[in-house]
Amino acid sequence: MRLIFVILAGGDLLLICVTAVVGLLVQGQEHYFQHFVLGLLSALYTCFVHVVAFMTFVVSMRITQEAIAAGRADARLARDLQVCKSRTLFMVLIAIGWTLATAVLGAIVTEPRQAAAWGVSTNWHFAAGIGMAPVNLVIFVREYLEIRRGVGLFDEAFERSGNVARPDTRG
Repeated sequence: MRLIFVILAGGDLLLICVTAVVGLLVQGQEHYFQHFVLGLLSALYTCFVHVVAFMTFVVSMRITQEAIAAGRADARLARDLQVCKSRTLFMVLIAIGWTLATAVLGAIVTEPRQAAAWGVSTNWHFAAGIGMAPVNLVIFVREYLEIRRGVGLFDEAFERSGNVARPDTRG
C-alpha cells in the first residue's frame, strides 16, 4: 500500500504543478480551457488520492474487528489503528477543503485580474492555487507516515498470531 500511495501522491503533485504552470500562462482566453480542464482533473484526482489514504484505515479497521472477534488479534490494535485513522481523516479534510476552495475560487473567476461576479479577486484563486502543491505535499507526507505506522501495527499484530502469509523465498 505504501508504494501505491507514493505513486498516486507523486502523480497528483505532478498534475498540480502542471496545472499551476498552465494557469500562469493564461492570458484572456489563451490557455484558459487547458487550465480549466487540468484544474478540474487535479481537484478530482487530489480528492481521490486523499480518500484512498483514508480508506486504507477503513479497510484495516474492518479486518481488525473481524480478527478481534475471532480471537486472532488484540483489542489494542483497534485502538491504535483508530488513532491513525483519526489523524488521517483530519489531514484528508484539510487537503480536500483546500482543494475545493481552490476549485471554487477558480470557478467564480470571470476574467484574469478582474473581480468575479461576487467581487472575489482572482488573486485569491492564484494564492490558493500556489498553495496547492506545498499543502498537499505536507499532507501526503503525514498521510504516508500514518499509513506506514498503521501497516506496521497491522503486520505486527498479525505476525504474533501467525496470520501473516510469508513470501516463498526458496530460489
